[in-house]
Amino acid sequence: MKRDIKDLAGGLLLLAFGVFWAGYAITHYNLGSMRRMGPGMFPAGIGILIALMGIALIVTSALKTDAMPDIRPAAALRVLATVPAFALAMYYLGLIPAIGTIVLIAWGAEDRFRPLAIVALWAALSILAYTIFNLGLGLPMPAFRWRF
Repeated sequence: MKRDIKDLAGGLLLLAFGVFWAGYAITHYNLGSMRRMGPGMFPAGIGILIALMGIALIVTSALKTDAMPDIRPAAALRVLATVPAFALAMYYLGLIPAIGTIVLIAWGAEDRFRPLAIVALWAALSILAYTIFNLGLGLPMPAFRWRF
């Protein structure tokens, strides 16, 4: 049975960091009471939450025995390429073509090509972005532009 060593190490690191953080806050700052919290209450609470997340990660790494998924660097690079592609397409073409550009590039990271899903996602994201940024916030983001 193969254990997930990376999750175990990450969980131990989070647990150690959380215990240190909470311990430092408790010993160096006044906690106060629940009615009148002192300056150490929030850092101690955050340290306890980080330690609890570390414990949860340790437990899940001990229970998980399935194989780790394959890492596909080309897919990650496609997703990262959407950021400069959006900036360039937004400048030269406008909001709606820019959203279409990032949807097409990011969808290339998928194994299956589904044209109907791509068009539906493009339409939904375009309507949502135009509604939020142009109509809601009043930002000057033209839907279509031609700067060539």
